[in-house]
Amino acid sequence: MTAITKYVASLPDFQERIRKSVTMTPAEQIAKLEGDPKAMTILKENGLTAREYIIGVPALRMALMAAQGVPPGPKIIVSPANLEFAKANLAQLKPKMDAADGIRSGT
Repeated sequence: MTAITKYVASLPDFQERIRKSVTMTPAEQIAKLEGDPKAMTILKENGLTAREYIIGVPALRMALMAAQGVPPGPKIIVSPANLEFAKANLAQLKPKMDAADGIRSGT
């Protein structure tokens, strides 16, 4: 989802959006995303709904962290199926998540 990451990172209020998003419920995040026509176009082009994106990205991120040895706990929740998927696809997924992290952090 490089396109959505690039789009969000390009917004002038990017930092403020990130700060606000951590206090929002998933329903509020979904509604906010659904209210952004450009973001929705990107998601639709990739066959995703706002709900799939808002729920799926953190689930994938936690599965990748667990696949790399971060122990599950209160902040890392992963299903056995997601962990198995992440382990099987770590070589492909990790570089993509790292690239998204680089875009987000501005590096």
